[in-house]
Amino acid sequence: MGYTGSALAALDSGLPRRSHIFVSSIPDLYQLWAIYHTRSTAQFVWDVADICHSLLAPDRTDEQRNQVRERNIAFNTVLHQECAKYSRCKFDGNAVFGYQFTANDVSTLDYD
Repeated sequence: MGYTGSALAALDSGLPRRSHIFVSSIPDLYQLWAIYHTRSTAQFVWDVADICHSLLAPDRTDEQRNQVRERNIAFNTVLHQECAKYSRCKFDGNAVFGYQFTANDVSTLDYD
């Protein structure tokens, strides 16, 4: 059993009977890059704050960014599958991953 399964098992067995577990998908950070990659301030913050270099670093290729995005999709699949094993667990159906945010939804203080 992986970390996710262990965590869900602990929650499922330890929470009061009427409790529910909510699992949200990992956001699509590729969208963040698409919105802000041309802004030097965002690039600076991503670099200095060490925010998701695997996707947001300026030296990454489109192929590398797509690989990170695909890996997040795979992680979301695992979250969905593990959550489905427990009747009290609800997965967001990839709502967070699929949310099409805009620049207005992102803080300009941290760009993350």
